[in-house]
Amino acid sequence: MRRLTAADRTRCSALAVSRDWGTEEKKWELLFELGEVYGVEDPGGDLIATSVLTRYGADLAAVSMVLVAKSHERRGFGTKMVRHALEQADGSCVTLHATQPGRPLYDKLGFKRFATVEAHLGTFDPTGANVGRSDEANAADYAEIARLDRDAYGADRAALLARLPQLAERIRVLRGEGGKLTGYGATWRNGETTVVGPVVAPDVAGARDLVTDLAVDAGGPVRMDIDHEGDDLSAWACGHGLQPTYSCTHMAHGRQVPMDQSRLHAPLMCALG
Repeated sequence: MRRLTAADRTRCSALAVSRDWGTEEKKWELLFELGEVYGVEDPGGDLIATSVLTRYGADLAAVSMVLVAKSHERRGFGTKMVRHALEQADGSCVTLHATQPGRPLYDKLGFKRFATVEAHLGTFDPTGANVGRSDEANAADYAEIARLDRDAYGADRAALLARLPQLAERIRVLRGEGGKLTGYGATWRNGETTVVGPVVAPDVAGARDLVTDLAVDAGGPVRMDIDHEGDDLSAWACGHGLQPTYSCTHMAHGRQVPMDQSRLHAPLMCALG
C-alpha cells in the first residue's frame, strides 16, 4: 500500500478501463489534485487495487474509485483499500456511492444507506420547461456560492469550489429577494457528455430552473446524477429526455451525515461525495 502520485494517473485510468469504468481523465485529474489516491502493486509492479479519500475539513470525507484488478478479485483487496481509507479519515463521517456489486462489502464494513442516486442520460428536451430563470455566475457570486455549498453539505469544500471555475463550462445561480443567492449549479464535460452538477437549490422547482438553463444548449448527451430521495426531480428529468441508466446507494460510515439532502439535488460527480 502506498499513496500514488500524478505520475500514476495513467495506470489508475487503465485499471478503471479494465473494470469497465471508462478512462474519465478529468475525474482522475481532479481526484489526484483534491484527494489522497492509494494503491497496491503486485510483486511485478503492476497496479492491482486503488481507492481515493477526499477530505472536506475535519467532519466529512468521501471514498471513491475502489478498484481491484480482475486477476486479484476475492482476495480481500477491496476490503483492505476501504479500511485503509477509513483509518486515514480519522473519525470523519465518510460517504460513498456504492454500486450494486460493491454494496455487500460496504455493508460488511459498517456503512449505512441514507439515499439513492440515479444516473440519468439523454438529450435534454426543454419543451415546457422554464428557460431563463437563472443567471450566469460572476466573480462576485463565488463567495456566496461557497456559503450555499457549505450550508448544504455541512462541510467546507473550499478547495473543490476554487477549482470549479476552471473545470466547469457553465456556472449559473438562482437569485431571490434582494438579489441574494439561493442556489447554484454547473456543467462540465466528460468526453462527449455534458454533466450537470453540482445542483444546490432550495427546492425542486429551483433545481428544475437551474438544470433547464444549464442543459438547454448542451448540443449532445447530458448526464445528471439525481439524489431522488423525497423529490420528483427524477420524474421531471425523464419527461425532458433524460432517462435512468443505473442507480447506486449513497452510504455513510461513522458520524451522522451533515448534509441537507433537501437542497442537494445532484453532485458534481459521485466520486466526490
